[in-house]
Amino acid sequence: MCNELKETIISIVFTSSIFIFLFILTALLNMSSKVIFCSGVYILLALTINLLSEVYNKNEAMFAVTACVLPNVILLSRTHIDLLVIISFLSLFISTYIGVNLSNYLRYKFNFPLRNFIVLICSSIIDTLIVGMSLLGKFPLNKCLMIVSYDLLFKVFYSIVITILIYGIYNIKNNFMSLIEKYK
Repeated sequence: MCNELKETIISIVFTSSIFIFLFILTALLNMSSKVIFCSGVYILLALTINLLSEVYNKNEAMFAVTACVLPNVILLSRTHIDLLVIISFLSLFISTYIGVNLSNYLRYKFNFPLRNFIVLICSSIIDTLIVGMSLLGKFPLNKCLMIVSYDLLFKVFYSIVITILIYGIYNIKNNFMSLIEKYK
């Protein structure tokens, strides 16, 4: 009974921490207009959601996205809210929804690091295209193409770096586990 209570408390703390982290990242997404910053925040959001989907399930991961996006939209609606901000949140929701479902589909085909990389790239492309189309009304076409290109380039770069780190952690964990088994 004590272990069950301990696991429940750890689960609640973990889940609460993830929600707070996602909420902060979602809020940060619209605090900067710098492509390099927004791309990094988006990849961290997508990675966190992929991890949530991995640990729990796709429904809970999507609940986390909804629970973090809606309060941010409500908070921003108290001030002047730009259509681009709404499209940005909508894009985040659509791309992560597709990413979570893709991750669920690929769950038994690939290990987590590769599956996460595929999902990060696909959801990044979707997010970049949606936001890029919304920029067409605000900027000339060549400026939109430049913003979209840089955004996607940074997202792919961040995805590659995160994937290398995850593979490193994955290998260290596997080597550590094999050492434990060897000396048991």
